[in-house]
Amino acid sequence: MAEGRTVVKYVAIGCGVALLLIIIGVVSCLGVCGACIGGGMMMTEGAVATGTAFFDDLRNGNVEGAYDRMSETYRSDHDLAAFRQTVEGMPMMTDQTGITFTGRNINAGQQTTVRLSGVLAAPSGPANVVMQCVQVGEQWFIDAVSVEGEVFQGTQLPVAPTPMGFPPAGATPPSAQPSVDGSVQPSVDGSAEPAADGAPQPAADGSAQP
Repeated sequence: MAEGRTVVKYVAIGCGVALLLIIIGVVSCLGVCGACIGGGMMMTEGAVATGTAFFDDLRNGNVEGAYDRMSETYRSDHDLAAFRQTVEGMPMMTDQTGITFTGRNINAGQQTTVRLSGVLAAPSGPANVVMQCVQVGEQWFIDAVSVEGEVFQGTQLPVAPTPMGFPPAGATPPSAQPSVDGSVQPSVDGSAEPAADGAPQPAADGSAQP
């Protein structure tokens, strides 16, 4: 009986140690994930602050201040007068009452850039905003702005990457390719192509094609 109680005690100790290790592992993973998210948030705070100040300037009529927040590339090609004309052509830029950024995508390459997405509040209703910011030293500047799909004149947003496995919209479907035995495989629309020997191949519905 004493031997049985000893075995049970060791089993219980082993289970307790295993449970403790699992808890430690889960807590460690959560800590690492939290650190990564927190680090990303800290790295993009400057871009968010610049984007927020940009719309604040426009709302308050400080067009010069908003212009100074544009990147050097933009300002080298567009003077303040051209910038002001663009702003006047997009009334929502000045009628808006505030911006809320909901997404941040950082690219820490040779030059750190952040793609911000958010919602612009306006009397006419909310509008989706996409903004590309670039870091120069400790400062952040705006490369491109899009409001409800209308890109701010003189700027160009980088093309978002295509999700893996999904061709871009409007792409031409691939034509039928010959198999290793020389016969032609059906194309993506289900139609059959003649084989190399000229014999008809069955279509997707079972009928033979000439």
